[in-house]
Order: sequence, then structure tokens, then C-alpha cells
Amino acid sequence: MEHRCSPRFPTDVRAELITKDERVGVARIRNASTLGYFLSGVSSGLRLHQQVTLKFSLEADFKVSGRIVRIEENGFAVELETMASKEYYDARKFVEAIKTSAEAKPASASKLVNQ
Repeated sequence: MEHRCSPRFPTDVRAELITKDERVGVARIRNASTLGYFLSGVSSGLRLHQQVTLKFSLEADFKVSGRIVRIEENGFAVELETMASKEYYDARKFVEAIKTSAEAKPASASKLVNQ
């Protein structure tokens, strides 16, 4: 049984990943909560506890920052920072968009996808 502080929601959203040394890559957000995301894609060259910024669009443009807390073969997890009010608002708004989409669609189509 998992003991998460906030529920995660499945998604498939393209995100631009920017590191402190300005390296940029593209990853996919596979699940999200108001406290963190799991992403697949660019994980080579990333290290544990590395600070990253994620930029992505859904119904609006979002920008959140955090640190890498887990790296696996199929992706990596980012824990969001104790955020400034704008970033916290963006993180909550993104999760609400995922929840709303999942509730409006049948269970078989509960993933929210962007290009």
C-alpha cells in the first residue's frame, strides 16, 4: 500500500525540462500530483537531487520547479519545491485539469494527453 501525501493522476503531457546549467530536454509527464510528477524520456545525464524546471502547456502555460528524487530505468520523479504562490497555483491548476478530464470521460479514456 502506498502512503502518498497527495493522490496522483495519470496523464501524458509533453514538458520541456531545464536544468540549472541550462541543459534542455523533452520529457513526458506520466502522472502528477500537487506535490510532484513522474516523467519518462530524458533521464540520461540527470542526477539525484538535481534542481530542474518544467515548462508545459495544457489549457494554459505552466512552469514549476523541483528536484529529482528518484531515477528509474523508465523515468524519473520530481518533487516540487515549496513553491511561490504562482507555481503552487500552476501545479494545482494542472492537477485539477487532469481530474476534470478524467471525471468527464469513461474510465478507458481517463488519460489527458497533449502533443
